[in-house]
Amino acid sequence: MNYSRYIIIFILLISFQAMFNGCLAFIPLICISILPAALVMLPHSLPAVPYMLIAFVCGIMVDVLSDGVIGLNAAAYTAIAYFRKPVLAIVQGKSRFFENLIFYSIFFLVYLGLDGILSYSSSIILLRFVLNVVMNSIFALIVRNLLEKQLK
Repeated sequence: MNYSRYIIIFILLISFQAMFNGCLAFIPLICISILPAALVMLPHSLPAVPYMLIAFVCGIMVDVLSDGVIGLNAAAYTAIAYFRKPVLAIVQGKSRFFENLIFYSIFFLVYLGLDGILSYSSSIILLRFVLNVVMNSIFALIVRNLLEKQLK
């Protein structure tokens, strides 16, 4: 397996993610997050602890490169890494969109929970959660298709 391709693609994706967080925040309710789709695509043979470390480091790098709360993306990416194997066991054979919905639900539960659950009304948080999960799940289908072509 050629890990150098993964490294190059992840460096590019971290740069794009930082750009999305820093420059393209045109709608405050929606947060585009492309890195979770890529994290799920890492080899399944990768042990849990190194996988969680990769997710954490990617999250910290995104947090440092964008103007956000340090640790917010890191915590959400690490949560995806923690629940990856159980979720993949549950959704085995189901559609990719369903898989994306679950992973992005985990991501945004942690992300929005840490981002200010006490600062917003519950209806705004629910609206943000639903909009982000659906929009990012659709966007993740495109990202995953593009990444699969590059990683073959």
